[in-house]
Amino acid sequence: MKRRIVTNLILAFIVLPVIKMLFDYIKLERYGSKMFGGTFLEYEKAYAPYVFFGIAPLFLIFVLLPYNYFVLKGRISVLKKIVLCEVIVIVNICLVGSFYNIWTYPYWENISYVIKTFPLSCIVAITIHFAVDR
Repeated sequence: MKRRIVTNLILAFIVLPVIKMLFDYIKLERYGSKMFGGTFLEYEKAYAPYVFFGIAPLFLIFVLLPYNYFVLKGRISVLKKIVLCEVIVIVNICLVGSFYNIWTYPYWENISYVIKTFPLSCIVAITIHFAVDR
């Protein structure tokens, strides 16, 4: 159980912020000063508290907690764990989308969320499988 807790904390507070910083770096390189007027380091200094105190605990509570609840109920394969994690993330996006109003966009633009969250689901499911459940 200690390994599961430590793995979840590492995923939420280290891996997720690194992935977000990587995507932010790519976005800043692509759009340049249109998105943010300063450098990448200034951008990360401005948004680091948001990532560590906002996104990471919410990811831990709303994604990793339900994922571990369903994984602990029985033995399932890695592929099913990836699908389970993807379903949990998509359900959370749908719930947040109800308040954020993503439903005003055409559905083919919202399908991109499935593609964007699939690598994250793979990373979470495979890491927990090999670090804890093997």
